[in-house]
Amino acid sequence: GFGLFVDHQEVTGFNGDNATIHCHYNISGEMQWCRLGGPCVKKLSGSINGTGVTINANGSNVFTVTMSGLRAESGGWYLCAKGNLQMPVHVTVKERPSTTTRTTTRRLTTFSSTPEPVDPTSVFASEASTTVQAGYHRS
Repeated sequence: GFGLFVDHQEVTGFNGDNATIHCHYNISGEMQWCRLGGPCVKKLSGSINGTGVTINANGSNVFTVTMSGLRAESGGWYLCAKGNLQMPVHVTVKERPSTTTRTTTRRLTTFSSTPEPVDPTSVFASEASTTVQAGYHRS
């Protein structure tokens, strides 16, 4: 018999999301979800370092651990334990990619043509660059 195993030893979730871990067993004993070197949740619900933990044992030979409201500090090693067996699970919490995209809009203002003809050389010789820059509005 296999005793105890988890379907994923590496679990990744976004900040604020939930992570679900399935612990499969064919042995008797107490079910727990533990932070490595830290506290354990043995009953159906509890929390570890501020992250909610629920254990659902309705399935046959499987119990499901749900970590809710993941935070950056929720990441690290945990143990799925049943009886005297334990399986390590590594949880990674990622920053959710931002949905806001920065867009830079450049508006080009077209100036109306001047009534009298302009000599191009005199325009370029003078301080025309300031006028051109003023035509760009960054918003």
